[in-house]
This record gives sequence, structure tokens and C-alpha cells, in this order.
Amino acid sequence: MPTFESFDGVTLHYEEEGDGDVVVLLHGFAADTNINWIRPGIFDALCDEGYRVVTLDARGHGLSGKPHDDGAYAGGAMVRDVQALLDEIGCDACSVVGFSMGSATTMHLAVVEPRVRSAALLGVGAVTLVAGGERRDFLVDAMTAEDPASLSDPIAAEFRRLADSVRADRLALAAWARATGDDAAPALGRSRSRSSSSPDATTSWPVRPRASRSGSPERRPSACPATTSPRTTNPLSTPRSSSSSRPRGSCLDRG
Repeated sequence: MPTFESFDGVTLHYEEEGDGDVVVLLHGFAADTNINWIRPGIFDALCDEGYRVVTLDARGHGLSGKPHDDGAYAGGAMVRDVQALLDEIGCDACSVVGFSMGSATTMHLAVVEPRVRSAALLGVGAVTLVAGGERRDFLVDAMTAEDPASLSDPIAAEFRRLADSVRADRLALAAWARATGDDAAPALGRSRSRSSSSPDATTSWPVRPRASRSGSPERRPSACPATTSPRTTNPLSTPRSSSSSRPRGSCLDRG
């Protein structure tokens, strides 16, 4: 299980597999690589399509370091973590797929990082696009309440149940929520320095020939109990028709 030290010394865990164009996957709040990308089959599906797939456990989550100091999450720390990851793996160009909290990180990253050539935002609602203290306060309350039964906000209660079900470090999650509560949404129209040959960020991904795989390496153990399903612990999932065959992870639209 590879790790590296980010810009401030926090140890971060990542997964990497496959060859071809790089796709970076960023998970949602209180989740991790395993819950959002590996268990639903998305990681393997992208590998099978011929991509080099890289996932990152965000600081405060999964197998990465979990500082409790609010300052460890301020100043675009998660964006800088992804930039450090790209340096670590020697990546010159990539597509980034973010889910909920990961989508917010992706938006900020796309503004400042020219190596991001395209991006996909999943699990995004208005509260992901418009930042503010009120948006994060309910998460702080959810993570710090001594008695979960005291939470009057039903969404906060659901996030608390999710965090407890995956044995998340709630103090680290609360520190992230406090530190990022006043972050502004990125200026998506701001230009970045690119070469004239760089594809536009809206360029669609090509479908690559399916590569045969002799077998998958052993996956790391799940960060949540074996009886916990990302479908049943999902506080804000949007129901899909039973005819849909697309894999999905937990949907944390307010995270």
C-alpha cells in the first residue's frame, strides 16, 4: 500500500494500477478509496478500459494521516495534496474524477493545476458549489455531538451514522469542516497556463480497447465493517432505476 509525504509532512495513502492515460479519483466526505471507488467496481472498470487509475485517501480519511488541527486542512491543503500526488507518481497530464467533497477539491484543483486536462464532478449539488459557514456547521455538529440522538438536523444525523459505521476519525472530519467552512467556490472561468496543444477541459475521454487482465492484485481490507454497504449507509443518495447498470458509491451531496 504506497504512501508519500505531502507538502506539510502528512502521510497520504494512494492506490495505483494500470497503464495508459492517468485518471485520478477523489472520494467523498467520511468515505475513502475503498468505499467510493473499489467496492462499487469503478476502479477496476477504468483499469479494464486501459487507463492508469490513481486514487488518493484524502487527509483525515481512510488510511491517510488524520491531523486534528484545523490548520492542517486550511489554505487549500487537499488541493495541494493532489498536486503532491501528481509529483509523486510523475504525472504530466491527467483527468480527475471527484465525488462530493472530492468534486469540490477537483474544482479548485482545475483552476490552478495545468496538468488537469479534464474533470468530471459527481455527487454535486448547490451546497457543493456554494461554500459558507452554515454549510459546514452542520457537519461540525454531526461529528462532535456527544449523543448522536441529540442531532436535530436529519442530514447531520445521517452523516454521523455514516462516520460511525465506517469507524471514521470524527475529530479529523470536524477539523476539516471547520477549516473549510469559509472557502470560496473556485473561479471556474479563470484561465490557466496551458500549451496551445493542450486539449480543452471539456474534451471527452476516448474509449480504449479493453485490455485483458490475468488477475487483480489483492485489495486492501475495507475501512468499514463487512456488513456495511455503501448503498445502505448513503445519507443523500439519489435513487436509480433498477434497470441502471452503472456502479455507484455513497453519495454525500453536502460534504
